[in-house]
Amino acid sequence: YPPQARVRKTEGRVILEFIVAEDGHTRDITVISSQPGQVFTRAATQAIQRWRFTPGKRNGVTVASRVRQKVDFNLH
Repeated sequence: YPPQARVRKTEGRVILEFIVAEDGHTRDITVISSQPGQVFTRAATQAIQRWRFTPGKRNGVTVASRVRQKVDFNLH
């Protein structure tokens, strides 16, 4: 959570699109939308870079896949 957003009690969301490679790592991350403004884009992008996914399969073969993911930032 970005420190300044926490201090200001700001919540938001970022929608990202990226490729999940055959090894489950992410690449080619693009911000589709971000609210409010760009407050959370860096944190969301950094999180997605660290995440690992189960790669897609086509005809039993592991393939790279395009994914869209929403990342919510909520103070609870």
